Amino acid sequence: DFFFIQGGDKVEDVTIFRVYDRWGSLIFEGNNLDINVDIQGWDGTSRGQVMNSGSYIWYAEVLFLDGHTEVIKGDVLLLR
Repeated sequence: DFFFIQGGDKVEDVTIFRVYDRWGSLIFEGNNLDINVDIQGWDGTSRGQVMNSGSYIWYAEVLFLDGHTEVIKGDVLLLR
């Protein structure tokens, strides 16, 4: 399973997508990702290691076709 950014037809791409652990360490980063493509998202690992169940913080910059960039962020619960 993957955690990825989903959106409509007005989105050009995901410029930055990052996932952090509860201590603020960057555990995943993707750049210039296609919207709605699951395999470009986070697979629950970091540096080849399976991450523990828990809450993770995410941040994304989404570029729209009209040139507008929007920052979205939140948290995701990883369950094993």
